[in-house]
Amino acid sequence: MSWRPAASPGDPRAPTCRSRPAAPGCAGWKTPWACRCWNGAGAGSPPGPAGEALARHARVLLQYTDRMRDDLGGYARGLRGQVRLWCNTAGMAEHLPEPLADFLARHPDVDVDLREHPSHRIAQAVREGAADLGIVSDTVDLSNLDHAPFRPDPLVLVAPAGHPVATRRSVRFAETLAYDHVCLAGASALALHLEDHALRAGHRMRIRVRTGGFDALVRMVARGAGLGIVPRAAARGRRAGIARIALDEPWAERRLALCARDFGALAPYARALVAALAHQRAANTASSADASSTFNAHASNSLSDAAASR
Repeated sequence: MSWRPAASPGDPRAPTCRSRPAAPGCAGWKTPWACRCWNGAGAGSPPGPAGEALARHARVLLQYTDRMRDDLGGYARGLRGQVRLWCNTAGMAEHLPEPLADFLARHPDVDVDLREHPSHRIAQAVREGAADLGIVSDTVDLSNLDHAPFRPDPLVLVAPAGHPVATRRSVRFAETLAYDHVCLAGASALALHLEDHALRAGHRMRIRVRTGGFDALVRMVARGAGLGIVPRAAARGRRAGIARIALDEPWAERRLALCARDFGALAPYARALVAALAHQRAANTASSADASSTFNAHASNSLSDAAASR
């Protein structure tokens, strides 16, 4: 930093640390110091100790200003921020971890506030603006929301080998209520969903134990603790000793959907997340045409648009 006063130190216009009328926007600022910043009286005089101290503080302020400009610039351009993503139990446990982790690895400036809730609560939160994106069962009311397919997610019954229903090809949910069940924790979206259907059928589920995840649930079923109902993806590839039986219920043939109030109105970084999840779905299905046409100009505006706005 070069110090070249425009006038001699004795001139009132010379830079000093003495109190001066506040500049616009700095009204009320006062300095308690009365010290001279310059040695000598001529133009180009070197700064004194007070001037050196002023220079050090000025450099720090300029550095913070540069950092603030860099930090806020990404937000101003829509390339940095946080996405509020709410997800139901099946999506959270089985379908979301890998594609979301891949997205976060590619986008270090984007954070995700991820929460688990029942599908009906997620849809309402998206409508009210409490969440930016939702992953829900397509059986809930998605009126007034943009939505698109995310993953097929049928529910199946798992039973220990030797159980009376283990040899069945399909079974009605009401039939299973005569037997003990292993369920997820009571706050789980899937547990609430199943208990609600049991009450609609005029019964309560006979729950022997609740577990914290699908893996533990299936392991306990395999050891004979009771029946369990899980997404087909959670039962696929699990341990031996269990039978997988189709649930003969319309609500069991569910699909997961991505939803938002308006895909096109999302911030660029949120649209990038939508497009990444849609791309992952297309890669995992036989045809990507459905995903591409569904998201259309909204979700397909992905990273290329965000990058173009840098």
